[in-house]
Amino acid sequence: MADQIVDRKTVGIPADVSVIRNEVEVMKNDAEASETAAQASAVSAQLSEARAYNWAQIAETLVESQTGIHFSDTEPPIIARTNGMAWLVADMQNSEVTALKRWDATQAGDAPFPSSSTWPGSSLYPSPMGVWVDFTIDSSIIS
Repeated sequence: MADQIVDRKTVGIPADVSVIRNEVEVMKNDAEASETAAQASAVSAQLSEARAYNWAQIAETLVESQTGIHFSDTEPPIIARTNGMAWLVADMQNSEVTALKRWDATQAGDAPFPSSSTWPGSSLYPSPMGVWVDFTIDSSIIS
């Protein structure tokens, strides 16, 4: 009997087992297709994440490079100053601009540098490099 090839009819496999085998095969194929789609989605998500990170870096660089304009009678806070920032010094009561200044972070300004005679105290506090440079408006553009 060992050399004999047995078919379903001889063994008596019921027809519903064949149907279940077919359904299992269909589920297996669906699962494999879902796995392939999930892998493709993961690759797409990684590419999207990389692109989003690159755009975030570009946006951060653009924001950091913005010089900005400060329109006020008071000096902008140190933390808000960026190289090239313009300060329109305004007399708010008379509604006029009294001076134009540009922040130049390449100059030392009043930033204290450590030395044998420089000691922090109540009147000496760390300040970033930079100085306000006065600008004027050319008379040819004023009418």
